[in-house]
Amino acid sequence: MKILFRTAAVVGVLMSGAAFAQSAQLTLSSPAFKDGGGFPDVFVCKDNKNFSRHSLPLAWTGAPEGTKSFALLMHDVDVHPRKTAHGALHWIVWNIPGSAATLAANLPLEGQLADGTRQGKSVIGQPGYMGPCPPPGNPHHYVMELLALDTVLEVPIEGTRDDVLKAVEGHVLASSALVGLIKK
Repeated sequence: MKILFRTAAVVGVLMSGAAFAQSAQLTLSSPAFKDGGGFPDVFVCKDNKNFSRHSLPLAWTGAPEGTKSFALLMHDVDVHPRKTAHGALHWIVWNIPGSAATLAANLPLEGQLADGTRQGKSVIGQPGYMGPCPPPGNPHHYVMELLALDTVLEVPIEGTRDDVLKAVEGHVLASSALVGLIKK
């Protein structure tokens, strides 16, 4: 129940004031794992010093008409750095072209990709994917949220999660979430 509340709260904030396309059924998936399942080992850390930087392959369907770009956030909602409302950020990607329906596995670890896609810094302070690395004990929920946007964001490569979240306000046409459950 805790995971549903947190995800609903984030999506609700992002979509407030937005013209949400009721007919759109944006659905996010991954060929690497099922919703609610675990990630294959290549996408997860070996230990707390050896983080996986091999990004997950993702795919989506049902983008609403008028989608100009997508944004993706992946965070561990069971960790709250600095006691903020957001979970630990493992991946943030924005300006994915509106015509795209996938993100390939193992994206380059660069802030700017050739197609205009941008990747921000994760909790380790570097751009690109940082695989799950929960502490031993209870499983952690890694939520990937895909947002279909009616604009291309004017957030620079150095932009933060807060910059992206502010920029998407009022521009979310549809959203979808995918959850990976990881336990060490």
